[in-house]
Amino acid sequence: AGATITCSPVHGFLPCTTNVWGMLFQIVVYEIMLSFGSKYVTNGSNLLYTMIGPGIFGASVFQVLSQIPQILLVVG
Repeated sequence: AGATITCSPVHGFLPCTTNVWGMLFQIVVYEIMLSFGSKYVTNGSNLLYTMIGPGIFGASVFQVLSQIPQILLVVG
């Protein structure tokens, strides 16, 4: 009887893996998700920038908005 290897998925919608190819696949999927999230946040912040303008919030709010996908990926 061999030892069974089990793993618990970190995120419910992505598969759980214990081998190198599965982990590389997950890295690629995470990077694609991060790219889409960054694109959506950039489009939204550009829209917000055109509505609010370069007033007091200026660059600081938009720097924070651009980091949201990375923060959510690390925290999540």
